[in-house]
Amino acid sequence: MMIDPPPLGRSRSVLPVGVSGLPPLRVLLTPSLGRRLLPGLAYALPEDAEIRDADRHSAGERPALLVLSAEDVQNSTAALELVAQLVLPGRPILIGGHHDRNVLMRAINRFHVRHVLPEDASIDDLAHTLLEGHHGLVVDAAIPRAATDLASETTRLDDAIERLRSTQGQLLHAERLTTLGRITGGLIGALRHQMARLDAFESVVRAEAEHSEEIAGLVRAAFDGVRGISSLVDEVHAYAEQREVQPTLSLEPLDDLIRRLVAFARYDRLGRERTVVAELTSAARVRVDRHRLWQAVLNLLRNAFQASSAGSEVRVTTRGAAGGAVIEITDQGPGIPPHEVRQLFEPFYTTKAEGMGLGLHVTRLSIERLGGCIEVESSPGQGATFRIWLPTA
Repeated sequence: MMIDPPPLGRSRSVLPVGVSGLPPLRVLLTPSLGRRLLPGLAYALPEDAEIRDADRHSAGERPALLVLSAEDVQNSTAALELVAQLVLPGRPILIGGHHDRNVLMRAINRFHVRHVLPEDASIDDLAHTLLEGHHGLVVDAAIPRAATDLASETTRLDDAIERLRSTQGQLLHAERLTTLGRITGGLIGALRHQMARLDAFESVVRAEAEHSEEIAGLVRAAFDGVRGISSLVDEVHAYAEQREVQPTLSLEPLDDLIRRLVAFARYDRLGRERTVVAELTSAARVRVDRHRLWQAVLNLLRNAFQASSAGSEVRVTTRGAAGGAVIEITDQGPGIPPHEVRQLFEPFYTTKAEGMGLGLHVTRLSIERLGGCIEVESSPGQGATFRIWLPTA
């Protein structure tokens, strides 16, 4: 093997540039090479480079570049192969053996050699190869760390974007509430003025309708409907102002209330085109705000009309349940996709071309203020059932 010694008076300026700022280079020499290369290599490499014997202790400290001879490969030992494993991701450099296929294959398979230098390579050639390998080693070691840092930064960026979206959603929600409050505030004043006139008019109309039980029932249903609208506007206005509404509670026979509501709904434009079937068997008395419950159930019925086609059946049932009574409204429409079911009762969520997306949200608020709860059960293509549970008196 011919490794030329460095010429006298040679400076270190012949080394490749671009390695400043890197961690110190560590070189491990096998015994067969250490005696020959150490003096010249120590001069050719940067002053902070470490040159050590290729043993397990030195290899285990941190990644390094192992320099092997063809003789080391041919007469390899388990200890030397372990050193080659410990210095990874540093890849060894082989000097000599480039004409021997068996040596090359053994060097690659057992020692993971990356660079091969001819036997007559100079110290400068070896120094340049070591510095290039060192630069690659630093890059290889930095990639996993950079990937981890990038993943961390991506996570932080995702969190920041999510917070931004949340803030935008809150601002939009607040803006909608402000607009809603202005609109309903104006409506409430006009409604209260008209409701005062309606109270005076109601007794006259009821007296005129006494001769017909059917007409009297429809008149009462009509007045309940108007008062239900007033309660709805009141509820929406309270929601816009983020304040609680105290319902006016009274003890009501649930089946009678729903029976009047169904009779009233059959006169709805869409209700006339559907078959509304009522099965009212709860025999329950509930303490509710009649007008708010009326408007909540009527809203569900109208949604059922809109979801189903003309001639289809909409079923309204009541039944007793543990500690309360249940009202169910079932349609034969196309059903509701699962991702929409999860959002149905959220404010300002709507799938309709027209509407603000407050109907079901306000319905839920009204039912919860009565101590009850509401849920929906639906599968695509199988209609939908809205279910209200109310505590019994």
